[in-house]
Amino acid sequence: MSWLTKCLELSPGLIVSLILYKFWPPADNTEALLNVLIGLTLSTITSTIGDSSRAKKQTATSQQLTQALLRTVSLDGASSPILRLFLRSGVAYLSVDRFPSVYIELMWNIQTSYDTTIVINEQDTSAGYNQQALEIQRAKIFSSGVRIRRIFVCRDEKDITRLMPFMKIHAQANIDVRYITKQKIKGTTVLKNWVSSTPSLDFSIIDDKYTLTTVLNNRSLKIEKFRLSSEDSELKRYKEFYAALASQSVKVSA
Repeated sequence: MSWLTKCLELSPGLIVSLILYKFWPPADNTEALLNVLIGLTLSTITSTIGDSSRAKKQTATSQQLTQALLRTVSLDGASSPILRLFLRSGVAYLSVDRFPSVYIELMWNIQTSYDTTIVINEQDTSAGYNQQALEIQRAKIFSSGVRIRRIFVCRDEKDITRLMPFMKIHAQANIDVRYITKQKIKGTTVLKNWVSSTPSLDFSIIDDKYTLTTVLNNRSLKIEKFRLSSEDSELKRYKEFYAALASQSVKVSA
């Protein structure tokens, strides 16, 4: 608020005081004080009205800005399904219990590509949400041309034999399927260095924009939670790690 505006708001009280003094000169000090009081009261009233008017305008402006922001967020969310999921989840970490439903929604929201490694166990091959996700991925590839690549990280050669039927099912869904053993990773200097410098071997890269990684419990080494991130540095790291793994893995034919 400018000083000129404030002076204009106070001027009616001053003008009234001068008029009273000129046309009705006070007979004594009491009347003089009364004239001053009338002027001050009028100035206070006009100043309060001015402040109230400005407050209403500021409130209206604030509401307009808030509504504009909400519209922007809504529009961004509508055009970016992953952002919409971020907004609804409210956090970048997902609990193990919550993960299956969020994972299924992520599969529906894939737009262009999905590159993932999978450190699998027997329970994972029969988990209902994994089977459902596979059908969604098959539909995404067929209807939208989404590129899906998956690298199975197996313990050893016996694990490859056990998982081969499962891997072929994925390959038959037109997914680029590959496998690599942990022994091969440990025996390859480049991959060993990547593993030692990267928080998770079990990760996904979604639309070349987001990473989804598992967070293990330091004591039990079991999955504790999942982390969804859009950090550029993390995305770059995992994309390079995935490329290194793919270069050393074996392709599975349908």
